[in-house]
Amino acid sequence: MANITETMMAPGKSNSDIFEAAKVALPKAGFEIWKLRDIAWMVLAKGKVNDVDADANVMARPGGSVAITVGAEGVSEADLRAAAQKIIAALKEKIG
Repeated sequence: MANITETMMAPGKSNSDIFEAAKVALPKAGFEIWKLRDIAWMVLAKGKVNDVDADANVMARPGGSVAITVGAEGVSEADLRAAAQKIIAALKEKIG
């Protein structure tokens, strides 16, 4: 399975703020949440990229750093990055 990870910064936002925003952003970007890891500030989701089953997750890191990972079998890196960018756009919209 091909995976990509994008990072973004959310200065001034707590890990809890980012975690809560991820719970809204992933569905907005077309992914269904299937698991929450509260203690790790991580949201795991499933969806489709180019009609192929895909996994996505968002994890808040200390210092306002956010890791967005998207993976799918047989999907180009460019398409995975495009899916990650949709998640990032939804996160930025929610976080402000």
